[in-house]
Amino acid sequence: MLESLSFQTPFDLRRALPVPHPWMVGWGVHLALLLAQGLPKTPVGLGWGIMSVVALLLVAVVAGQSLATATAAAQVTAPVVAALMAALEARDVQTAAHSRYLALCAPFVGRALGMGVQELEELRLGALLHDIGKLGIPEAVLFKPGKLNEEEMGIMHLHPLIGERLLPDLPSFAPIRQIVLAHHERWDGRGYPNGVAGAEIPRAARVVALLDAVNALESWRPYRRAWTRAQVLTYVEAESGKQFDPEVVAAFLRVQDQLPKMGRAARG
Repeated sequence: MLESLSFQTPFDLRRALPVPHPWMVGWGVHLALLLAQGLPKTPVGLGWGIMSVVALLLVAVVAGQSLATATAAAQVTAPVVAALMAALEARDVQTAAHSRYLALCAPFVGRALGMGVQELEELRLGALLHDIGKLGIPEAVLFKPGKLNEEEMGIMHLHPLIGERLLPDLPSFAPIRQIVLAHHERWDGRGYPNGVAGAEIPRAARVVALLDAVNALESWRPYRRAWTRAQVLTYVEAESGKQFDPEVVAAFLRVQDQLPKMGRAARG
């Protein structure tokens, strides 16, 4: 299904503007915001949603950075992340809030796992952008008040693939793309989209997977009440070695009482 959503551009975005212009960064964020505000108003299916979101990649151009070196590529990260989050905020406030919350919580677990400074920052950004692929999900599915049917669930399960494709193919984004792609994989290999298991799943993605599930369970849904933290802890412990990496579970349990508090209306 995702292959039908492929797109082409008439020029190489990564080579279009080699000279930095700070005002272009702000314009890129503004462009992303306008695009996102327009998405819910269009009679879109998946294909048109992706074509709309693709323009967000122009941020890599309007940031005006030369991408010839790793240092320059890293300078593109902040404006691209800002633009994508502006777009997500404009389209789906709850998912954006959920994503920002996970970005606050993830470093607590990462430090408990002994992650270094660079891996912690990659984890934080991966948590922040983990659901960015939902920009390409039709509003009828994304905002459906009840449970999704089988077909709708299949569409929703595309969001890790969409998100991974949406992010720039640059060295500074490589670990973030891995997190976005793998944050719904399971330790036992029964997750999606690729069904990988155990250590094949990037460690940072295993952290995001657990926190994503925790926040979703603690959030209210039209078809169920929010779980209490005690209920969630019981579930997490029971799923250690199944849905979740046992090492990540142990780290989470050590720091769970230190995590920031959040309202229970997030869309995880």
